[in-house]
Amino acid sequence: MIEFFLDPAFWATLAILIGLELALGVDNIVFVSLVLARVPEEQRDLARRIGLAISAIVQIIVLAIMLWIAGIDRTAFTLGPWAPGWNELAFLAGGLFLVYKAVSELHIHIEHGPRLPAEPPRSDPDMSFATAIVQVTLINAVFSVDTIITAVGVTRSVEVIVVAILATTAIIYFATAPLSAFIARHKSVRALALAFLLLIGGSLISEGLGVTPDPMLLYAVVGFGTLVLAAVKLSGHLRGRPEPATAVPQEPVLEAAQTDEIARDDEALEIPAPIVQESTPKRRPARRKRARRTRASPRG
Repeated sequence: MIEFFLDPAFWATLAILIGLELALGVDNIVFVSLVLARVPEEQRDLARRIGLAISAIVQIIVLAIMLWIAGIDRTAFTLGPWAPGWNELAFLAGGLFLVYKAVSELHIHIEHGPRLPAEPPRSDPDMSFATAIVQVTLINAVFSVDTIITAVGVTRSVEVIVVAILATTAIIYFATAPLSAFIARHKSVRALALAFLLLIGGSLISEGLGVTPDPMLLYAVVGFGTLVLAAVKLSGHLRGRPEPATAVPQEPVLEAAQTDEIARDDEALEIPAPIVQESTPKRRPARRKRARRTRASPRG
């Protein structure tokens, strides 16, 4: 047993699994936080503990079921020269699911950005403690399917996967806020994890089609990709590359002589307003008065 923990391959595989589960479990953390925010504050910590413990148990049960299906060598059907077994169909279905998951999450991650609630949820007095536990358990069970399939695609060692599940649960419990902030600040980490998920999905598909890939090739690609991302991040940090910010336009500062010259030009260009003369009312011709005088005068 001690020799098993002294094996470098054990620690390398464990590091890969923990990193993938943490990077891919951000949505799980967000949804669990939304549910726990509706629980009264004095019960949130206990609900989170129970929910994470049940989640670890559910993940181990799902792992046992998937490994049991993967161990079935009986032929499922025969289609011409292709006679897949139940384990190959399980690998094929799991690989297709991982490819779909990776592509859809990459689309959301790049095109739409993070999906955040419009306003923070408030505590719901009608939500019971048991209801919150059930919702947290279901969310963890649903979001753990892709991580378990990913773990099976990386290794078949039950010990490594179980240790990775327990370690990831402990890290999420003690460092939920820093982990969420780190992945939200470094979006390339999640994008790289989704790229690895796509690669592992392709590996499971090839295994489902009867072509077993070399696991060392998978480890080499994951390790090299992680080193490249770390080197890019480190070089950007050493160069002191500033964060992109929106520039606020500022008014130009002019000297006193330039200000006086501009003022004189403005005075010279001023157009005087037109002078409006007051119109005097016109007198009407006294035709009617003359006519009256003519009528009133006696005829000679």
